[in-house]
Amino acid sequence: MRAKPAYSVFLICILAWIGSRSFAEEPARIARHPHVDDVGPATGFQESWGNHHRRGRALVAEDFDGDGFIDYFVGNVGEESVVVRNLGPGAGHLPRFEPAQTLLDGELAFVAAAADYDNDGDLDLFVGCGGLEGYCLDSLFRNDSTPGRILFTDVSDAAGVRGPSFRGAQLVHATGGATWGDYDRDGDPDLFVSLIEVPHGTIRYKGVMWSNNGDGTFLNATYAANLDYWAVSGGTTVVDWGYFQNSTWIDFDNDGDLDLFLNNGRGPNVLWKSYLVESGRPWFKDRTSMYSLPGENLSFPYHSFASAVSDFNNDGWQDLILFNSSLEPMDAGGSPYGNGHGLFLNDHGRGFYNVSDRAGINMPDGEEEHAMGCQVADLDADGTPDLVIGAGDPAAGGMSRLLLSNGTSGEIPLYEDASHLIDFEPQHGIDPTAAPYPEIPPYPYRTHGIAAADFDGDGRLELGVLNGGRAIDASIVREPDQLFDFSGPGVGKTFRVRLRGNGVTDGRDAIGARAYVEIASPKGTRRVFQTVLAGSGFSAQNERTLTFGLGHDRAERLVVLWPSGCVQIVDGLPSRSSAAIVVEEACSICSGTTPWLDPDAALCTGPAPDRAR
Repeated sequence: MRAKPAYSVFLICILAWIGSRSFAEEPARIARHPHVDDVGPATGFQESWGNHHRRGRALVAEDFDGDGFIDYFVGNVGEESVVVRNLGPGAGHLPRFEPAQTLLDGELAFVAAAADYDNDGDLDLFVGCGGLEGYCLDSLFRNDSTPGRILFTDVSDAAGVRGPSFRGAQLVHATGGATWGDYDRDGDPDLFVSLIEVPHGTIRYKGVMWSNNGDGTFLNATYAANLDYWAVSGGTTVVDWGYFQNSTWIDFDNDGDLDLFLNNGRGPNVLWKSYLVESGRPWFKDRTSMYSLPGENLSFPYHSFASAVSDFNNDGWQDLILFNSSLEPMDAGGSPYGNGHGLFLNDHGRGFYNVSDRAGINMPDGEEEHAMGCQVADLDADGTPDLVIGAGDPAAGGMSRLLLSNGTSGEIPLYEDASHLIDFEPQHGIDPTAAPYPEIPPYPYRTHGIAAADFDGDGRLELGVLNGGRAIDASIVREPDQLFDFSGPGVGKTFRVRLRGNGVTDGRDAIGARAYVEIASPKGTRRVFQTVLAGSGFSAQNERTLTFGLGHDRAERLVVLWPSGCVQIVDGLPSRSSAAIVVEEACSICSGTTPWLDPDAALCTGPAPDRAR
């Protein structure tokens, strides 16, 4: 009879311990999350010039005038597309933005990507036209800015990149994406333009490989590179399922040349392997099936709105992510991944396997997610990339999701839904007493370009978000943009580095350079990997400076693999976290199978390892 009271007391104690444990752990869980503020209205990032918002699409973050502050280009459909200058910190150390130069007015500026195509030390700007909203011609703007003065010059016709041609005439078309990369390894960045639509019967490809001639002009090398893919066989007929946008350069096999992943919004995706190293000339073969591991299929998901590359598990092999949209009403073709996204980890160059479900990035219960805007960046600086997924469709906006990684090392990154940090209606920045009197759009919005950059110079990444509906819709779809600031104990320390190529064997912009930092911690040494990219996610480009999340630890060594193949080792890294160091290319030629990943064991000749200055 006395056993029951004893058991009850024991049970009560256990429950009390569990309860106290859960309550004790809850503040720790919350503390892991950053504090997030939308500083768009206060900084001028939110486009309310002329007392109305705009229809945002493309977003590129970069210090265009070289004054040390991150500016940005915003491409709008049917509105002004503007380079916006960062004036530096103002009240509360917030950045201050003002429109500096209108590049296009009324065009369908759907896509943008920046690179130093002329190797003069600043980033130039390609703007792709049309997208899902019409046919037109693309533009290239040369950067002639000086510190404190933004100036771009339209060189589209002279450069020859307005669009593909048919019988000597340039074709109006719909551009779906653009990304820069040195595909032929000659030191000049080249441009791959993904096409959604071209006039029927004119050309038989859905992507243009613009090869940089090094003299300010470009050559259409699509056929020479064997990239003239546009259709798949459908029984006895050939069906055009090519709906390419926001494709990605990736050296998935670590052989030193750039492979290309074609993201398809309607039909099968394509992984093109480059055979430059093997053959001595830049040409590609479709190796989608070959590098889909057993049970996997890189052709899917069919309705991916954009793709991005990152080393999600920090093993030195680049991985892929495809953001599924389900907006295009086409047959999914028996996708093995249902309505989910495709987070494909790279098995050391042997192929890819999808871990999106296990990583926790898909919607619950197999729900569809109409992903449009999307980006990969380490927003909480724990060393593992985080994800932002903006949703919506032409009829209505959708809630955006913020997925924060748990920062643990291992084969598969794990994500926690922290959407509540960014899911709130912003202030609108509209003066109701001034003309015009725009109708305030309902929340949530139609999210498009998303870019991460350190806009305020504090060493942490902020997140710029463009919103807005179609050009043909009423003005109610002019939606406010947002600039999210991440702060507090939930954000780790960072190490920031800006790479600068020699302009001969490697481009001055260092696009395609890969780097990692070795981080000392009580649990041992670990590595965090980054790549200098010229395009990531939907119509967006993060800043070129690499931001390595360190958590609570510090970086001890930086190792860089330049596109030309040389390795650079930088020891004696500074402990400060806010200012970026500049690393000029000066590196060794190393032998061995993996000199970049194991530099201490490699036999290197040339300059001694550098020390950071």
